[in-house]
Amino acid sequence: MIIPPDKFNKLKSIANKPLANDPPNSTDTRSRAIRYQQKRIWTFDNDTLKVDNLFAAARLNGLSQNSENTFTALIMPENEPINRSPWFAFRIWSAKERIIDLKMNYRHITPHRYHPKISVDGVHWKSIDFEDFSFDLKTGRAGFRLHLPAGELWVAAQEIIDSKQVYAWINSLDKFSYIKKIKFGLSHHKRPLIALNIGTENTKKFVVVLNRQHPPEITGHLAMESLVETIAGGTDLARKFRQKFTTIVVPMLNPDGVDLGHWRHNALGADLNRDWQFFRQPETLAFKKFFSKSIKQNQANLYFALDFHSTREDVFYVFRPEFIAQNAPHLTQKWIKSIGAAIPNYKIRQEAFGSDSPISRNWFFREFGADAVTYEVGDDTDRKTVKMKGRVAAEEMMKLLLKQEKS
Repeated sequence: MIIPPDKFNKLKSIANKPLANDPPNSTDTRSRAIRYQQKRIWTFDNDTLKVDNLFAAARLNGLSQNSENTFTALIMPENEPINRSPWFAFRIWSAKERIIDLKMNYRHITPHRYHPKISVDGVHWKSIDFEDFSFDLKTGRAGFRLHLPAGELWVAAQEIIDSKQVYAWINSLDKFSYIKKIKFGLSHHKRPLIALNIGTENTKKFVVVLNRQHPPEITGHLAMESLVETIAGGTDLARKFRQKFTTIVVPMLNPDGVDLGHWRHNALGADLNRDWQFFRQPETLAFKKFFSKSIKQNQANLYFALDFHSTREDVFYVFRPEFIAQNAPHLTQKWIKSIGAAIPNYKIRQEAFGSDSPISRNWFFREFGADAVTYEVGDDTDRKTVKMKGRVAAEEMMKLLLKQEKS
């Protein structure tokens, strides 16, 4: 349903309080109403300036002109409460070169998170110059200056990688004989949920990789691509690994949220990475059924689970020392240490938790005895560095698991 902005804050969600059996301080993942954007074109200055949100992953809820060259963009989340990480993406067409100043209005939700990216083709992106970006530390509000070309300019919080692009990447890997594409379910809006099965048939040792539970987390996606391409690559290390281990990869668990331009949630208004205990959402439930069946049919054990995300700076979310995995114990700490040794001057940051919260990492640990980690990749990390980290992460993981397999 389309909910007018002035009425949205009055909407009473059915999910105000956790259910009786939910873990303490957990996020309720029952379905809630979302705010669909009104897809449209905004026109100014006798149609010489046009702005639209008519593409997948766009997020622009309103645009107003304050003065000749000053505008305010209204960016609103799909629903609330929500993680304070405003996502925006829109396209500007100008009849001539000009400079405009854009103020970002997230209503009461602050602070601004992403350093804006621009593109003239929607494919190749760069960050706007720092001198063109302003951020108020007291209010958390942001604005930036745009140097518009005569023609089209895309503006987004991060590079746009929508479901069409992800499916194309998946298909590019499906050509290899040792990679199988598996459709294991459908999202709420009937987009395919796809897994890649990488490895020799009938191996008994599994690794799982998840990605894009949260739509805007692009650096995590880029690192995931690099890691998967390394596992699927032609090196001796990768070939040996694929003979011993099967890697199950879900490149995009939340395709609806990606294409709807959501800040955090799926099309039913839920945070998928808080839905790994009761599996109330179609995407997490479909994966649970598929993965549990795969483990059972192969009589396999899960040795490692890796869930990619993004945040302001690199961090590994790990288990506290007393939480020791049944399969490949202490693998995460060995892996992180080896990554740090392989990348000069990489300052490893970890945060340790228990296993009670309903996130994917904890489900893999509790259900399958696997060591598991959430790898958050920094938003502003140089993209070549992101790819390098994904490659090194794959190489060090493969080395450690093969070493353990021999012992």
